[in-house]
Amino acid sequence: MRLEDAVKAAVEKLSRSPYIEGEEMWVESRLYDLGEVFESSPGRVRWVPSSGDLIHIGKVRGVDYYVLRLPDRDVFIAFGWTSEEFRNRGFFTFLDVVEKPERIPVYLFARLVESGQDG
Repeated sequence: MRLEDAVKAAVEKLSRSPYIEGEEMWVESRLYDLGEVFESSPGRVRWVPSSGDLIHIGKVRGVDYYVLRLPDRDVFIAFGWTSEEFRNRGFFTFLDVVEKPERIPVYLFARLVESGQDG
């Protein structure tokens, strides 16, 4: 690979949007199948979905909730700061699949209706 090709590929990769990025981020394994994970800058990890629409639902108590709208299903995602146990292992933020979306506060979904993002 030539230098100019490597630079072009890096710029293209970093310009992809939307994405979720965190400091020394731990990413749940199923999200690797739904997107690409890479170091975007020193100590910063970025997840970019391969397809679908990534929508920010809202933030509660330091956790941001997202939904990845795929043609056949929706995947709910949580992003936030890790517990002390994970920090001791070198991860400061997490990106995880929400197994039970009904645990996401209902008022966040109501805000989507108000903003016209309810699908």
